[in-house]
Amino acid sequence: MGAAFAWLRCGKEGVDDLEGYLRERKIISRGGGKFGADGRVVRISMLDTDEAFAIFVDRLAAMN
Repeated sequence: MGAAFAWLRCGKEGVDDLEGYLRERKIISRGGGKFGADGRVVRISMLDTDEAFAIFVDRLAAMN
């Protein structure tokens, strides 16, 4: 079985609340502050269906 979570870090200028930034783009995550990290880090659950994962990847790819 694969990892249950993926950690993402945002290097985009002006994004200090990655959880909120992703939520606006319909991606649910948990902010790094809940785990002792800063707001530019989020944890994403990877325990979902293949269909949900494909939607997640599509939404990430559509961001600029």
